[in-house]
Amino acid sequence: MILNKPITYKLRDWIDSSKLNYELLSSNPNAIELLSENQDKIDWTNLSINPNAIELLEKNKSKINLFGFSSNPNAIKDLS
Repeated sequence: MILNKPITYKLRDWIDSSKLNYELLSSNPNAIELLSENQDKIDWTNLSINPNAIELLEKNKSKINLFGFSSNPNAIKDLS
């Protein structure tokens, strides 16, 4: 049986991380690891709609934007 490992995305060496737009990255499902490492730069409204951010949001419940979270397809169990 072959198990699928989750894909890990890494920022390329030539990208200047100081020029990243964390407001937009916060809604990117593939940027969760980078966002977890830079929580001070997260836009919590955009992160609240990110379907891959549930674990990070559960650890920071006071920062969840409920309007965005209610449209997150992976938040159903937390909303019921």
